Amino acid sequence: MIPLQKIRGIYERIVIDATDPVPTFVENQSAVDFDSLSEYCLVYVNFGLIQDGVIGAPAQWNVRGSLVCEIFTRKNTGPGRGIEIASPIIAALSALNGPVPPADQEIIARVGPVTGPIQAQQERKPHHFTRFSIPFLARAKPVP
Repeated sequence: MIPLQKIRGIYERIVIDATDPVPTFVENQSAVDFDSLSEYCLVYVNFGLIQDGVIGAPAQWNVRGSLVCEIFTRKNTGPGRGIEIASPIIAALSALNGPVPPADQEIIARVGPVTGPIQAQQERKPHHFTRFSIPFLARAKPVP
């Protein structure tokens, strides 16, 4: 079994920690009245290919996917606030590509190049919208 939930948790935790004290919500959390919040962040983790076949050897569990981060800030505060929130998230995710981890580490998480951030005004909503995405690759040792 592949520890997909642990992999998801690694990426989500980085975003949650980097956005503190901005409220951050991940998938399958109880919804709140988002319009009542002055700013908040939504995080989506999407899985893609999760296994590489190897001829004559066990499959390699290289889990690919993408992380999408959507940041909502009050209108009329300037577009810079969304980027102020996005910058430490991008830096924290990029730090995953640092030193080589120990051989016994269960999950090795990496990220690719960032797309965005893009920004837009939402019609009939009180928030300005900032969004970026980043592909990821995590090597996981299967859990017996």
